[in-house]
Amino acid sequence: MTALALLSFLAAIVLLVVFIARWIKKQPKKWIGLSSLLCVTGFIFFAGMSVNQGYVPNAAAPTAAPNMEIVPLSADAGPVVKATPAATIAPTPRVSGVVVNVKEYANVRSEPHTDADIIGKASGGEKLIVLEESHSPGWHKIEYDGQVAYISADYFEVGASGETPSPTPRPQETEPPEEPEQTAKPTATPKPTAAPTETPKSANSSVTFEQIYKDYKDNEYRADDKYAGNRYRITATVSNIGGGVLDKLLNWDDDIFVAFEVRVGRTIALFKGQFPQSQLEAIKKISNGDKVTFEGECRSWGTWYDCKLVDY
Repeated sequence: MTALALLSFLAAIVLLVVFIARWIKKQPKKWIGLSSLLCVTGFIFFAGMSVNQGYVPNAAAPTAAPNMEIVPLSADAGPVVKATPAATIAPTPRVSGVVVNVKEYANVRSEPHTDADIIGKASGGEKLIVLEESHSPGWHKIEYDGQVAYISADYFEVGASGETPSPTPRPQETEPPEEPEQTAKPTATPKPTAAPTETPKSANSSVTFEQIYKDYKDNEYRADDKYAGNRYRITATVSNIGGGVLDKLLNWDDDIFVAFEVRVGRTIALFKGQFPQSQLEAIKKISNGDKVTFEGECRSWGTWYDCKLVDY
């Protein structure tokens, strides 16, 4: 028992005796016997606890760590762990092999089958480190440029070696020398060519307005196929110069509108011609009621576009 434990035990006995003595003074004599019995019982209990100072209830038995041996010290004391030296592992000799049975090189693949990607080419006689011989039927697992690869057993002979084979130097790819830049020969600057100008369609003077009007009244769709988009020479009487309000509102091209009329049988047909600004001076010379001749593109019997006065 240590000195601190012994002092603690004696202090507990003293406190217990003082407490019992003070308690007995306050109790009747019939409790003196019971008090003495409790005092003796407590003394025996504490004495028993101090007998075996190394005993700890439910303490786990010591276990041996790896590479350690448990040696009992004595019958009363616990076991002592004795360290044993760790076993020395001898280095495993590296296994190497040589590329054989090839004219130039053997393919080195990423997986042990012929469909795998080719990650390199080993020349004949080149030494390579073997990681696993006959990893798969017909294939050896090797180390190639610091990575795991596979080579066919038909082109690789495995043999044991006590030292790591030095890798066979491979020729480094060199970039072809850059060709000198060729100086471009000066070429003659092509002369600008004038943009082709559209040749205006010639006006057809053999077809009269009366014929065009009758064909449109007979069948508008058939007449469009025959006349629309073509230019004709028309003779008519001027009925209005300048157009109406709606014509002016929708006049995006700032054209000049002139209304004409032509008698067809017992009917007076009224239609409009649209003239560009280049015809302004000629239009200023005509008046309502004048009989004039113009050329224009037929859009329908009642609408004529890009007109030009030819006789007024």
